[in-house]
Amino acid sequence: MGSNAVRSRKYQIGVNKYLSILSKTFFIEGLIIDNDNNIETREKFKTGKNYTALIFTRKED
Repeated sequence: MGSNAVRSRKYQIGVNKYLSILSKTFFIEGLIIDNDNNIETREKFKTGKNYTALIFTRKED
């Protein structure tokens, strides 16, 4: 996501702020990745939870 943890957190804050708008166009998932680069968790984006990465998939019209 971001090049460092601070930038990643800022992206999450922005997504959270505009979630109602973004979710009209995108499916948004959050990933938690461990130190060995394995995906521990992949789930629908939840507010108040810190993610290592985000996945945006455009919804079909």
